[in-house]
Order: sequence, then structure tokens, then C-alpha cells
Amino acid sequence: MDFSALPEDEKAALVSLIVDKVCVSFGSEILKVVPGLVSTEVDAHLSFDEHATINRVMKINYLMKFLKIFNVSPQILCRLRGS
Repeated sequence: MDFSALPEDEKAALVSLIVDKVCVSFGSEILKVVPGLVSTEVDAHLSFDEHATINRVMKINYLMKFLKIFNVSPQILCRLRGS
């Protein structure tokens, strides 16, 4: 696949998916060493866009379930606006 041939919006979506996969994988590895809960944060650039933040959290949640990395609670804590 020629990455340079992709339109910019598809490149951005692919990079976003790769970053999410890496974050989920890090969380999985941390759980192997430290039992309990792992926090995954979304990009602070989304902090004032409530809908974009929730969409990103839902994508990460779906990725966790799809990859069967660990069971995800039906309850998700999503802080809106970075601090």
C-alpha cells in the first residue's frame, strides 16, 4: 500500500487508528504487570468538543472490545475538558 497516495483525511484517520491501537496495547501490557484499572486519555485538542471527545472514547472502547485485549466495563469515565 502506498501511504503517500492516500488523501489527507484518510491518512489522518489511519494515523488516529494506529495511535489508538498503540494506546490500547500499552494499557494491556500495563495490566499484565499491575492489576486493576488502566486509564486511557483522549487528545486534549478535543477537550472543548464534547461530541468529538465522546466519539473518540467510544472508538477506543470499541477497539478494546474488538481486539479482545481486556474486558471493558459498560461504565466509562470520560472527563470532558483537559485540566
